[in-house]
Amino acid sequence: MRLYADRTPEEMRASPRLANTAGHWPNTRSRERELGIAHWDDAIRPIRELNVTVTGDLSARFTAPLELGPMAVDYRITMPRILEDFIERGGDVAYGTITAEQLEELSERHDLVVVSSGRGTMTELFPKIEERSPYQRPQRVLQVSVVDGVVGNAEALNYELVPGVGEVVLFPFHAADGENHTTLYMSAVADGPLPALLNADVAGSDGREALDRVFRTIVQEHFPASSALFDWDAFATVGPEYDIAGALTPTVRRPYAQLGNGRWVLALGDVHTVCDPLLGQGANSASASAFIVGDAVVEDHLAFDELWCRRVADRMWQRSGAAVVFTNELLRVPPAPAVVTLLAAGSVSQDVADYVASFFDVPNTAWNALASPERAEAAVQEVGGEQVLQGVRQALAGMAAA
Repeated sequence: MRLYADRTPEEMRASPRLANTAGHWPNTRSRERELGIAHWDDAIRPIRELNVTVTGDLSARFTAPLELGPMAVDYRITMPRILEDFIERGGDVAYGTITAEQLEELSERHDLVVVSSGRGTMTELFPKIEERSPYQRPQRVLQVSVVDGVVGNAEALNYELVPGVGEVVLFPFHAADGENHTTLYMSAVADGPLPALLNADVAGSDGREALDRVFRTIVQEHFPASSALFDWDAFATVGPEYDIAGALTPTVRRPYAQLGNGRWVLALGDVHTVCDPLLGQGANSASASAFIVGDAVVEDHLAFDELWCRRVADRMWQRSGAAVVFTNELLRVPPAPAVVTLLAAGSVSQDVADYVASFFDVPNTAWNALASPERAEAAVQEVGGEQVLQGVRQALAGMAAA
């Protein structure tokens, strides 16, 4: 097996840019333990619970304990170490940038080529699936930084949602400096009031005052539950190498393509599905897809042809499609009726709150429950009981009449 990487481990560690703040959920962490690469299980503050607050006309709040929550470690720590693990176990690595034009040559050298990087023109090989890509432009504008100064629920994953405005997410993050900090993830509805207040130009700058002021102003004025978790006198962004700003369009592509020489290549990860990062599904979906591909290679290696690719694509979609639907439903403005029903039910039923919390690690559960308002109500009835469902119906009817 040969891995083509654009950077050496040393170059990854020295990167001045924060790649992401992805949290790896229990199923992903289990796969990492299976591979013997779970080097950081004891390195960060444990995430003990999920706190969800909805602020605005729909007011809801619930807490769900997490027996084993997500773990977020700077990829400048994890990726070089995992690459070194691969090399130490006999893996072959070739360094340098690979372009779409080189894939034919690679396909002649290898039985199977898997593309897992969406940079450059690589994604153009894989046609967009319109019916699975409902958005034609970004739905959120992001401003993300690693910060200090969170004193409330510091060991929790805290989501505050303000319909029509955006979301703030706070969670522990083990950074490249070796310290435990907090990710402040600000997600602004693209057509809402916040994008005009964000400032991508100050992300990554040495002067921190302007960026600190952006976060402080928006959180204090628009996200009261999140604001209450900060000691604002102690608040500060950590540094220019811990900022992200931008926006992306959720997109699903067919994860296989035929090259000019007749051979087929497979895509996974961001080349296959681009999820908005709001729910942290991308890395977890890619991990699951990689295992699906590995299993398929073992089960059927007669020919890596179109039939093989199509079968693998169907299996990957059963997992990655769930993450796509889960995320896309939470992006809708106004909120999808199924989402409203489940959030309202979670605020009055601990069983439903725990059920909603399970969506992050098992998004197929979310796919089932969010597919329609009727399915959401059926889920509430099954998990929380008839009394909870009737109470939610009455509460939502009262809101609609107000």
